[in-house]
Amino acid sequence: MRRFFLSIACVAIIAGVTTLPAQSPPSSPALPDTPVGRVFGEWLKAYNAADSAALVAYAKRYEPDMNLALAIAGREVSGGAELRSVERSDQRHVELVLRTRRTALMVYAVIDLSSAEPLRATTILTIVGERYDPDALQIDAAARATAIDSLRAKIDRNYVVPAIGKAIADSLEARKERGAYDATTNAVGFAGRLTQEIFEIAHDKHTTVNYSPGVLRGPSPAPSPGGPPSAPATAPGPRPAPSATAPRPSPSQLPVRPPCGYESKILDDNIGYVTFTNFRDPGECGADASRAMNAIAGARAVIFDLRRNFGGAAAMVPYLASYVFAARTHLHDVYRRATGATEEVWTSEQVSGPRFGTTKPVYILTSSLTISAAEAFAYDLQSLKRAIVVGETTAGAANMTASGQIGEHLMINVSIARAINPITGTNWEDRGVVPDIQVPASDALSTAQRLIRAIR
Repeated sequence: MRRFFLSIACVAIIAGVTTLPAQSPPSSPALPDTPVGRVFGEWLKAYNAADSAALVAYAKRYEPDMNLALAIAGREVSGGAELRSVERSDQRHVELVLRTRRTALMVYAVIDLSSAEPLRATTILTIVGERYDPDALQIDAAARATAIDSLRAKIDRNYVVPAIGKAIADSLEARKERGAYDATTNAVGFAGRLTQEIFEIAHDKHTTVNYSPGVLRGPSPAPSPGGPPSAPATAPGPRPAPSATAPRPSPSQLPVRPPCGYESKILDDNIGYVTFTNFRDPGECGADASRAMNAIAGARAVIFDLRRNFGGAAAMVPYLASYVFAARTHLHDVYRRATGATEEVWTSEQVSGPRFGTTKPVYILTSSLTISAAEAFAYDLQSLKRAIVVGETTAGAANMTASGQIGEHLMINVSIARAINPITGTNWEDRGVVPDIQVPASDALSTAQRLIRAIR
């Protein structure tokens, strides 16, 4: 099953665990009074705020590559986090332990701050279980070397762009040979550092190295396609970072399946409105998607609100798009490194219930949170001039991934395929979907409504 795999969870806190009763935490230690400590204090304050605008403002100032979508989703599930201990502190590097308020999980945080202006932070958050055991996070020289060698081989053999895969592999080997990882004895920090170095070369928000608190079940010789669309037991911080998903997590690590979440209604002036937060596979959520589309089939226009959509299964893109095209339509292609083959993706000639129609206006609302398969839907319909995109430039994560193991507690998600639009000849990787009408996300709905009302 192909997926636009969302492996860069901004906060591992969205992992699937049973929500526990709120408990009164002990008094929190103070954050270090250092440049990095003060910046992380701003992050923690923004994360714990009920208003997502606080996280957006923080990201714009310090972490423009932050995956805001999953940060906000994580905040909604976790209820925020409290500082429990400071494990290591320098002027521009700090390692901390947090505890989630609602889900009662311990999270290991690694934060690095640039020395030059404008200040840029890299924050990696990884769930380490219901209690923190510092000894369990240690990684020795032999395990580091094994992980790097396995990582290099998997990226060199599987990365969707061979030249970039080789550049990543060569860089990792060169760093290992000069002892760059010798002082990195914490597995979470090690995974985060590897992800950061991969990102510096590839600028790929889907390729990550991840830490699993549980021992993984045996080696995986090569990445295997598929996996859940949202982050399981571990996930990275605000920047494309590691610790997002395990290739074969144990049942206790698997995420709670979110509901399909389709909501549809008719707004004033007979405008259809459809919103949902993830692209789940049609086998799971096709019926819900069809009901939503059937409910607005008689509207004179439709607005798809993807401002808080976190992507997921690629197969839902043509499923939904089929409702706004009459004839079978070529949406995009998928190139796979492993086979060298390119697969065409088309809408379907058959849909469940009535189609919305092929001539009535379609508007898609986006934000900086819109990511992965949600971007594919917007990009394809925009390129075909079947929809007008209104809002903010999206996150820019277009590649499709597979996962593989590189150590007892370490795994990799690596981009093995890419989307190619037949009209533009490219995709939205690293640049995002640029709206036809750029407005703040908060103004996107009212703007789209105003534009539709002007159509007579």
